[in-house]
Amino acid sequence: QLVKDGALDPREYEEMAIPTYYRTAEEWKEPFTSDSNFSLSLDHFEKFALPDVYLEQFEENGDAQAFAEAYAGFFKAAFEPCLFVSLSDKRTSESRQQVIDLFSQKLQSALAQDPKKYSCRWVIQLMLISKKQK
Repeated sequence: QLVKDGALDPREYEEMAIPTYYRTAEEWKEPFTSDSNFSLSLDHFEKFALPDVYLEQFEENGDAQAFAEAYAGFFKAAFEPCLFVSLSDKRTSESRQQVIDLFSQKLQSALAQDPKKYSCRWVIQLMLISKKQK
C-alpha cells in the first residue's frame, strides 16, 4: 500500500525482508544423532505452542484497538530494524521516520479491523541437553 500511495519507492520495497528461518524438529535434533561426534546429548525434545496472549486479551475485553497497539508494538520491536534497513540512503532521517511511522499506522489500522485474522501462535522447541559421559 505504501508503494501505491507513493510513500515508498518500489525498489526500496523489493529490498525489504524479514530474514527468518524456522528449523524443523529434525533440524533441531540433527546435531545430536548417534553418528555425530557432538559432545552433548539430547535427553528430551518437545514442541510447544505458546498461546497468543494478545488475542486472548482481545477475546476477553473486545478491545480491538488495544490488540492492534500491542501487536504493532511487538512488530516494531522485533522486525522494524531489519525491515527498514533497505530504505534509500538518499532519504533524510525525517523522510525515513515518516515511512516507518506511516507503515506502523497502516499496520495498526489493519490489525484493529480484524484481530482474529492476525493472531499468532509461536511454536517453540523445548530441549533438555546434557553433556555426554566419557
